[in-house]
Amino acid sequence: MMKGDIIDVSINDRRCIVNRVINHKGHFLWLYAKFGKVVFRSVTIAPLKE
Repeated sequence: MMKGDIIDVSINDRRCIVNRVINHKGHFLWLYAKFGKVVFRSVTIAPLKE
């Protein structure tokens, strides 16, 4: 979930990552793993409901 400059990610209902995305520009979301290996499946991106 992303609102304003805060992003909140739930991973397999086991992990949660919250981060501030300062100076976010553009319309893309990049997913990557640093120092590891990852497989992305069933990624859903949708607008928040008001």
